[in-house]
Amino acid sequence: LDVKRVHAIRAAVGPTFPLHVDANQGYGREGALRVLLALAGAGIDFAEQPVPAEDTESLQWVSDHSPIPITADEAVHTPEDALALVRSHACSMLNVKLQKVGGISRALDILAIARAAGIPCMIGCMTETPVGIAAGAHVALGSPVVTHVDLDGCIDLAFQPTTGGVEIRGDQLTVSDRPGLGVELNDEYRNHFANQEALQ
Repeated sequence: LDVKRVHAIRAAVGPTFPLHVDANQGYGREGALRVLLALAGAGIDFAEQPVPAEDTESLQWVSDHSPIPITADEAVHTPEDALALVRSHACSMLNVKLQKVGGISRALDILAIARAAGIPCMIGCMTETPVGIAAGAHVALGSPVVTHVDLDGCIDLAFQPTTGGVEIRGDQLTVSDRPGLGVELNDEYRNHFANQEALQ
């Protein structure tokens, strides 16, 4: 079913639209390889975390046999994780999420390891406010090793607690030219909590 869905998407968007797949640790090693082999002709740029994060041996095995480059995501929480992955050649790219790895400083450490190893990185995100998205965008723009970004987690929020920081239009993300991350607390958000405090 997964294979059919990906081929259907490829047929719908045409042969040149960039696609990657993310299994979110959903397969064992044999299942992952079966899917990746079946997608070999679908023009997939990379496949993200096909096996459980703790199973680095299977990640390496899949990476060795897959016709599609493998990206590690949930397997990368610390600089030590990144070092182990690049030393074992377990993936072709790292997905670095600031919220996952512990902030800007740790992300920069991981990017430095990847750069030394010649491995590209993606800056990803969780469902988070524009503060985190802006921080991720600044890190991405400041690092030559970052080749991909996935920084849209704030658009799913029902209410934005900040203004500024980043602007997302279509597939373009622009950072603010204001100092720092360029974010300001949303007055409506501030007033909501001020009113809640007054009621208590």
